[in-house]
Amino acid sequence: MKKRLLLGLALSLAFTACNEQKTPATKVGFTSPDTEKMAYLFGMQLSHHLFAFVPYQVGEGISYDALMQGFEDAYVMNGDSTKKLQLNEVQLQSISQIYSSKAQSRMGSIQPDSAKRASMAPEQLRAYVDSSLKALPRSEAPKVTGKAVKIDSTSPSIEHFSYMFGVNFYNQFFNLGLQSEMKLSDAAFREGLADGYKSAQDSSYKGVFPKDSVDAIGKRFTEHMQNIQKKKMEEAKAAEEKLKAEIAPLRGDTLADGMPAKMNFAVKMEGVTVKATDLQAFAGKPLMIFYFSATCGHCQHAAPEVAKLAQAYKEQGLSAIAIASGSNSKKGIRQFMENTKLDIPVLLDEARQFGELYSDGYVPKVYLVSPDASYKIYKSFEKELDSVKADIAALLKK
Repeated sequence: MKKRLLLGLALSLAFTACNEQKTPATKVGFTSPDTEKMAYLFGMQLSHHLFAFVPYQVGEGISYDALMQGFEDAYVMNGDSTKKLQLNEVQLQSISQIYSSKAQSRMGSIQPDSAKRASMAPEQLRAYVDSSLKALPRSEAPKVTGKAVKIDSTSPSIEHFSYMFGVNFYNQFFNLGLQSEMKLSDAAFREGLADGYKSAQDSSYKGVFPKDSVDAIGKRFTEHMQNIQKKKMEEAKAAEEKLKAEIAPLRGDTLADGMPAKMNFAVKMEGVTVKATDLQAFAGKPLMIFYFSATCGHCQHAAPEVAKLAQAYKEQGLSAIAIASGSNSKKGIRQFMENTKLDIPVLLDEARQFGELYSDGYVPKVYLVSPDASYKIYKSFEKELDSVKADIAALLKK
């Protein structure tokens, strides 16, 4: 089919219209602000694609009630951290994999052989695949009740699948608001979801706006996003120039590869588990630095080993700290510490001075710093663990 299974629906920045318009009962209209129009059209587009194409790909009709329940649960959870989804992350990933396999199996069953494929033009091949897929058996969608749905392990798998899409749709709606820097209307998005479902059931149903209005709204949104992108590029350029000016006096003598020859303890820091505005408290002593990102998988594997080293050599005079790269949040860092049992002082390179001076953008890294501020970098810490231990032992004997 022309539309692939949207298990991880990509954010679309253009709106498309569907067939001829009917007059629907909806609150969104021509006089509504763009924050409502855009939310409505985005919801309608996602919903229409889901209900019009995905059932043929997976062989089952989507549950509208479960979809809306997923959206509502995700919406509530975003505003109240004590609330939870009815399906956890593992369950959502599992149902995604199950239905992805179903879609691949159905698609594989209707592919023409190589000779037939070679004889077809691209348009003919797409038409053949579309019609063949629609001819496969498909179960009907659950009846729409408009009522709340309880989702648990005993619920039909199609409800799990539909619920997953509802959660996914909310996440996309939320992220679109962040990226566009607009307070999009969740009520209008819900209306769009409802009208997208209607348009998938009735090809004559168009929703609120005719094609020319959809195109105009989409054009304004595209221009808005282009302006945001331009502004962000200008801000990033200014920030980069400011950072270069800040670190210039901190760099000092450099090595052959352009890295500073010494660790400058005056670099700005934001304390996470300790009060600090720089690294001065750790100067003049043997020091191990763990540079990481809370979202880095390799960092999560390395952190426990760093903690073991810190503990093993603490009594012999080795100090140890961890520095999170500037892209991290304190909340994410604390979660990382809890998950990895990292129990050494942690700081945040919020000003990005440390990363600009001593990193190439990749994490994790371990730095072993001598009392005279000379240092050695270990870019493959886990592979170099024996060397790190030997170098620590040698440093502590000086």
